[in-house]
Amino acid sequence: MWGPIGSGLWSLHAAFATVIEIGVYAGYSALVWAHAVGPDGKVVGLEYSPEYGKLSEEGFQKLGVKNIEIIVGDAHDSYVKSLKDPWGSRPIKQDAYG
Repeated sequence: MWGPIGSGLWSLHAAFATVIEIGVYAGYSALVWAHAVGPDGKVVGLEYSPEYGKLSEEGFQKLGVKNIEIIVGDAHDSYVKSLKDPWGSRPIKQDAYG
């Protein structure tokens, strides 16, 4: 990722234990975040579509990525549930379209 925040992404592992991504699709952004938080961090992807959830999980398995968890279902319900779990996450706004 070489956009305006790309160079700063690689130092995120020191500040963030967990990143929550809403809308995973094939998982490309989740892979970038997984690299950014490092092997001790975690990415939790909230994906509404069971098909896209399966597609992304299969891709992560093929690549041997182990620090991404996909939760399939309504993102609002999943996010509200995640707030009760002490993941140590901090909100990050990610605009995939700009």
